[in-house]
Amino acid sequence: MDELGNPFIEDSQDLFVLDTKDIAPTSVVDTIRQIEKIGRTQYEKYIEDRLIKRTVPIFEPIKKNRMTLLRTTNGKTVSAMTEKISILKSDVSLFSRLYISCQTRGGDLEDLFENNINPPALSQNGKISLGTKSDLLSKCLEQLTTTTGDVPEVDVLVIDGAAIMNMLKPSTSRTFDDYADLVFCPYIRKHLETVTRVNVVWNDYIDNSLKAATRSKRRKGIRRRVQDWYRVCLAMSAFGFIALLASIACVGLRLFKFPENKVLRFTAILVTFSAVVFILIGTVLFVKNVDDITTGGEFVYGYSFALCISGMCLAALVDILLVIGLIMPKKNTRNCVDANSINNINF
Repeated sequence: MDELGNPFIEDSQDLFVLDTKDIAPTSVVDTIRQIEKIGRTQYEKYIEDRLIKRTVPIFEPIKKNRMTLLRTTNGKTVSAMTEKISILKSDVSLFSRLYISCQTRGGDLEDLFENNINPPALSQNGKISLGTKSDLLSKCLEQLTTTTGDVPEVDVLVIDGAAIMNMLKPSTSRTFDDYADLVFCPYIRKHLETVTRVNVVWNDYIDNSLKAATRSKRRKGIRRRVQDWYRVCLAMSAFGFIALLASIACVGLRLFKFPENKVLRFTAILVTFSAVVFILIGTVLFVKNVDDITTGGEFVYGYSFALCISGMCLAALVDILLVIGLIMPKKNTRNCVDANSINNINF
């Protein structure tokens, strides 16, 4: 209850998962609202067609309902190059027929290639044609503006809220409430020292607008409900377990000593070398979260770093031992004779 919160005090109209707080899309909400009605209708149709009227055999397969559920993944986005190739392939047959008809009728070939499915200046493959913002600044607006080195004196400052959220790092903030009190709000108050008013503007995608059309080309991510007591970032506790398991496996390879099997030795070195590469990352995470480890914070955020560091250190130690065992030459004891035995030989 302390970790997930009380679901009965939620006043939001959104449908979301209790543990992950992922907000379900509108298609999932429509499915949940209509699923009982759809099931009852199909059940009554099944009884009527197969048992009452007997027009359909009872062993006739039932059509599967493809409904959008919470676990339904988003469709794969087609790359721009793949889309262009498919359009070019579809245009080949069309232009070939137009070319043959133009030659037969004695038309002008230069006028033939002026025909396009969509106006090239206004659209791109049937969609809105997007330009480059840097070209507007460097080629169009730069000649119309005058540059000055002095900062102008203004009374009102307008800040892009989404850009500020991406620019300001959480640093030592553990929850969104801490991030708002320690990072975001002090940044806004600092600007109030030079201006009399600060307006924070957030994105709003209005229907039938250029911004909404631009966003429609992007892939929709998962919306997640956020409250003030939620943690800003969760630790990679699973990585700590993987590091420990890898180090234990490498220790086993070292203890059993496979002098002839170089494949196992190479695998052990490869696995432990990757652990050595990530040991610096784990050390930084350990230093930043040492308070959670000493005070007994959540396992996914505190002790996982200690587990991760211990696994990496053990794997690094095994890596050193394996490398030393492969580099150092073996002593050839077959042709060696003890000096004392030579002195005891009677000639």
